[in-house]
Amino acid sequence: MKTTAFILGILVGITAIAGMSVALNPLNGDDWEFDPDGDGLNNRDEFLAGSDPNNWDTDGDSMPDGWEVENSLDPADPSDATMDNDYFGGEEYSSYTQVEPPYDNLAEYFRLYGVNTETGENIYIPTDPNNPDTDGDGIFDPDDAWPWDYIPGNVPGTSGNPVPPAPNPGPPMPPPPDTDGDGLDDEYEMSIGTDYMNPDTDGDGLLDPMELALGQDPNDWDTDNDLLIDGVEMGSGYSTDGHLEDTDNDGTNDDHGIPVPPSLPKEPGPPMPPPPDTDGDGLDDEYEMSIGTDYMNPDTDGDGLLDPMELSLGMDPNDWDTDNDLLIDGVEMGSGYSTDGHLEDTDNDGIA
Repeated sequence: MKTTAFILGILVGITAIAGMSVALNPLNGDDWEFDPDGDGLNNRDEFLAGSDPNNWDTDGDSMPDGWEVENSLDPADPSDATMDNDYFGGEEYSSYTQVEPPYDNLAEYFRLYGVNTETGENIYIPTDPNNPDTDGDGIFDPDDAWPWDYIPGNVPGTSGNPVPPAPNPGPPMPPPPDTDGDGLDDEYEMSIGTDYMNPDTDGDGLLDPMELALGQDPNDWDTDNDLLIDGVEMGSGYSTDGHLEDTDNDGTNDDHGIPVPPSLPKEPGPPMPPPPDTDGDGLDDEYEMSIGTDYMNPDTDGDGLLDPMELSLGMDPNDWDTDNDLLIDGVEMGSGYSTDGHLEDTDNDGIA
């Protein structure tokens, strides 16, 4: 019982941290600086911004989270894509000769730079959504044929133009599918034999990525074959480590018995119907047959007291005169009588 209770405790604890383990490993103090979705924000900055570390575009507005944070936009609010932060900074005076109005934040991110001659795909370089004149050349971005950089004396569109910044290839590629949300993509899980639809393939209470980080086998609930479940061995209060059959080298395996491999609890079926009680007296038929009463008659001896009442009073439901004083049990138990149905001579006067 203690082992079962401890296993359940471990499973509850593991489930509580399952959400964190998708993007972060609670056993790794350095993973705050990782950027799993490639949006330019590490895990710590995603947390501070309220964005998803596993989604390059948390709010689904087609602008990467990192670019939104860099330009003081909210990566968790899709409505800022249609806002125009710098409109009243000067763009209200633009003629919009180079772009179609409105030149909102989304249009600033997808400002067309040119076309890739090899692939034929458009190349985008963002302008500053908070500055109506990104390159400071006196031409507002919606009217500027070359809004990204300015060197005095150079005329936009001539050979003297400065080298443009690195082209923006567009939104980063979405991360590979991770059906069970355990942080391991489906293709990798298939390559190592784990179940890409189950975050805990072997059902031992440790998520697959945690087992890999600990050097355990995510396909085996008992990695060290000592008959102790990996999730139990890694719990607090145990000296075993899940890698050795005999942790303390005393010649005896770590197990304290043979635990049953974990399995999902079965759904309870419909409740069992109550046993039949033909005469409806509260005593089921099988019990009545065992004590000799009539399961088709609630008052077997016909003395006016139902069978279950006679049993509760210590009387005989098969005898209308339990105390053999020639008075019916039902009469003796009525109001105004001093007899009690158990004694022939209630008042000890020598007369029944």
